Amino acid sequence: MTNKKTKGLVVSTTSLLIFCACFIVGIGLAAAAPSVSIDPALVDGLAPGDPFSVDVNVDSDGSTLSALELSLEYDNAFSVTGATYSGLMGPQNSDVFIVQDLTDDGEISFAIADATPATQDGKLLTVDFEVKVGAADGLYPLELMDVMLVNGGDAIPGVVINDGEAEIGDGVVVPGEDPFVQIVADPGVFGEGDVFDAVVSLDSVDDTVSAVEFDMMYHSGALSVTGATYNGLMGPESTDVFIVQDLTDDGEISFALADATPFPQAGDFLTIHFEVKAGAADGFYDLDLKDVTVVDGAAPLPDLDVFDDTVELSSVPTVPPVEGIELMPGWSLISIPETLENASIDNVLQDFNSSVIDSIFYDNACTGAMEVPTDFEPLKAYWIHNNLTESVVINDDYLIPQVPSTPASLTLCEGWNAIGHTADVELSAEISLTSIDDCYSKVKGPWMPTTNEYAFVGYNGVEGVINGNHVGTDVFNMNMYEGFYVFVDEECVLA
Repeated sequence: MTNKKTKGLVVSTTSLLIFCACFIVGIGLAAAAPSVSIDPALVDGLAPGDPFSVDVNVDSDGSTLSALELSLEYDNAFSVTGATYSGLMGPQNSDVFIVQDLTDDGEISFAIADATPATQDGKLLTVDFEVKVGAADGLYPLELMDVMLVNGGDAIPGVVINDGEAEIGDGVVVPGEDPFVQIVADPGVFGEGDVFDAVVSLDSVDDTVSAVEFDMMYHSGALSVTGATYNGLMGPESTDVFIVQDLTDDGEISFALADATPFPQAGDFLTIHFEVKAGAADGFYDLDLKDVTVVDGAAPLPDLDVFDDTVELSSVPTVPPVEGIELMPGWSLISIPETLENASIDNVLQDFNSSVIDSIFYDNACTGAMEVPTDFEPLKAYWIHNNLTESVVINDDYLIPQVPSTPASLTLCEGWNAIGHTADVELSAEISLTSIDDCYSKVKGPWMPTTNEYAFVGYNGVEGVINGNHVGTDVFNMNMYEGFYVFVDEECVLA
């Protein structure tokens, strides 16, 4: 079984804004936060049998770190072959370092304590993986779970988690190529008190199905499951045919189906009913299918694909667009499509002092450095931090384009590059990124400060919605003033 995760867009190493503790920008000192991150954020170009490694990095952001614990969850397309401690928090011994559950069950756990606590910033662990033989193409998450950084006896608050991804093949898998089970939620954005459904469907292709079982994980703090309706796909409902277990509000429900007269199956077999809880925070929430097994007689189907989904919750009503660039509390990723009459940082941000906008920088993929800008340049995306608890707006009076001006261009280097939109109107990525069509594979954005993640991931050469927020570049929209990250395979020029 291979689990094609489409949930919660992963924050990449290009989001190293969290690590920048002391950027002096002429308007203040950068805000930062403690973090735990997987590096690299994306390992691509993998094939069955390939080994690969990722590091787990820790930055306590100036806080004393006396203990740490975390789990790393991975798909069973991979095997963990080892984990190496870096010595960051002292020599390895039974009191200092524990690795638990170093097995092939999709999760490994780490716990570290240090008798001589200190601030920490660096590599904690290297985890070695191998792609299993027969693993299907897809984009697979490497997720940090249950992370806790401890200072003395207290948990350090505000820890930012930056997960990773591993890509086998081209990373794009569409339902129908192999037997699959998928969950698809109603389209739309939902608010407090809204109800919606998510349909679980099955296609066994030519294989006979005698039983199906799975768990579904959801965010019980934001969503309630109010019921589940079986549609009769595998025969009339009875105690022998259909069982629903653990239909409770604990964030996990389990389902099992069996059929006394097996035959190939294709269609919807379950509708799960949800309600958005009062006080649910805005953001994207995962609907994850776990431990999925489809049985043909006594044997599970091989090469079974599993597709998850996400739902978007928002309490913000539709309002007219702001005249300028809105900066929500926290980090925003913005861009300027054209050369400005006066592009200096001091001019564009003249309404804000260092207690409001306390950091701005450009993530330069060609130098590998976070650069402090003096001017806004077209086609670059800039991280900017609003230190208030409310939104502020960069007045469009400070965003007047220079006329005439030379058409902008930007050299991109191999890897993830921070870019802006190329026009002053909304366009699809397929059109906006025509100049680099031969050298980019993915684009992600825009950045959502409320959830600290990217709204969509677009795949070059793919059309329509793949699953959840993974889409083709024909429907991935780019708009004025928004910032994005694009992954290029070789140096090229965006124009």
